[in-house]
Amino acid sequence: MIDLINTLNGGVGTTYKNRKVLLICPPPVNPTIDSGPIFGPMFKGGVEKSQQLPELYEAVAKMGGAGFLIAGSVISTDGVDGLHLTAESERKLGTAIAAKMKEMLK
Repeated sequence: MIDLINTLNGGVGTTYKNRKVLLICPPPVNPTIDSGPIFGPMFKGGVEKSQQLPELYEAVAKMGGAGFLIAGSVISTDGVDGLHLTAESERKLGTAIAAKMKEMLK
């Protein structure tokens, strides 16, 4: 495991602060994925697993001092295959990321 004490605040032997980093947790896959001929078998059990990601990603963000955004709080995997996003969801996600970065850079 990485020694976080030596990697935070600029790293070993430096005095500058970390750059602002935003960790984005992907949205959970849509249950419709299970009925797909390709992604269904490939992502078997993925719906439940993807719903557990926010708490795991948040722990990593806190550990590293990064900003954090749960994409699933603003969008869903609403594309036709249950995995990808529609253009509208991509726009909403971009807007949410921009707002979070603006908040972080204050």
